[in-house]
Amino acid sequence: HAWRKEFEEEVEDTLLHSEQMALIHDASISKYAKDPRKINLCGANLSKLDLSGLDLSWANLTYTKLKQIKLKKSDLTRAMLLDVNLTKADLSEAILSKSILSGSNLTRANLSNANLSEAGLGEVTQYCSLGGRKVNLTEAYLFKVNLRNSTLCGANFTKAELIEASFIGAYLQKANFTQAKFRKTNFTQAYLERANFTKADAQDKTDDESYIEAINFTKAQLYKANFTQATLVKVNLTQAYLWNTNFTESNLEYIKITMSTTLRQSNFTSVNLKNIDFMQADLNQTNFTDASLNKVNLLQANLNQANLANITLIDSQVPTEQALIFYEKEEG
Repeated sequence: HAWRKEFEEEVEDTLLHSEQMALIHDASISKYAKDPRKINLCGANLSKLDLSGLDLSWANLTYTKLKQIKLKKSDLTRAMLLDVNLTKADLSEAILSKSILSGSNLTRANLSNANLSEAGLGEVTQYCSLGGRKVNLTEAYLFKVNLRNSTLCGANFTKAELIEASFIGAYLQKANFTQAKFRKTNFTQAYLERANFTKADAQDKTDDESYIEAINFTKAQLYKANFTQATLVKVNLTQAYLWNTNFTESNLEYIKITMSTTLRQSNFTSVNLKNIDFMQADLNQTNFTDASLNKVNLLQANLNQANLANITLIDSQVPTEQALIFYEKEEG
């Protein structure tokens, strides 16, 4: 077959043994078979190959070595990719809907425009036990990637770029977004309990230097999430649940908050807050110690038992009676 010869010419002898060549051939030809679920490449070494555009739906790729592989526009629907090494892989425009990638390494992988809707990238249990497999997406490029309703418990997104990515309804308990970059990222109704956003960069400007929405957390669950030293500019927290969330030493500007936003018992110690209207948000027992408030409105917020010690006010509005109550307690 002419297509087979062309395919084999792309394979480097230093990468694959003759048995593995046969395996690749069998997998490739099976895309023409009636039942694609028969593809089995478990444990194979396919590193650096160009398998772009192939139909690998339902394939078993468990423990497969796929370093620097090209799978652009390939169909991996419902594929099994447990503990797979996809370091520096090109998965742009690939279809990975309902696939399983738990325990896989996608460090520096290119996932631009990939579809991972309903994919499983973490330990799938009722309480998202993190003792099992966790996917590694360190420094991955996720431009317009679709992770809608996917499971990403404990996933590592350290220094990843999440540009126009969709995590709508995704399950991200204890996911790590340390130093990740966010631009027009959508976490609507996502579950982010104890997620780590330390030193995250969420700010986006247009050509005329005006800010556009960096992250949408509408109705997201962010209980005990960590935003220490993060930069959040123009982030949407409409009806978000941020009970006991940590914003220590972070920079928050143009944050959209509604009366249904819950920030109860959250920590804003040494935070720089600018151009924020807290409206009627729940700030019960919230700690603002040493925070800087520039053009911030707290007049209608619920500040019951809030800590306002040593705050710096610049063109901001804080209920006088609330401040007096707190300082009287301190002096007593």
